[in-house]
Amino acid sequence: MRLHGISTFAKRLADTLHLLLLHHRVQYFVILSAWALHSAWSRRCLLYTNQHLHDMMRIMARPLIISLAGSEKDTEPC
Repeated sequence: MRLHGISTFAKRLADTLHLLLLHHRVQYFVILSAWALHSAWSRRCLLYTNQHLHDMMRIMARPLIISLAGSEKDTEPC
């Protein structure tokens, strides 16, 4: 009975840590996206803005996608 309680606690702790890590990555992604928009807006160069933002979002989203997929192999196109 006690072993079941420990494994339940360990699973809850792992789930909580995973959610915190995921939340931190999402926050980081949102902050960098907002920074990219702000810096591009201050330059008033929309073509550069779109390409820069697209590249930045692709780079920042990759770790988030890998963490959701479970491994980098799962993110490769068919």
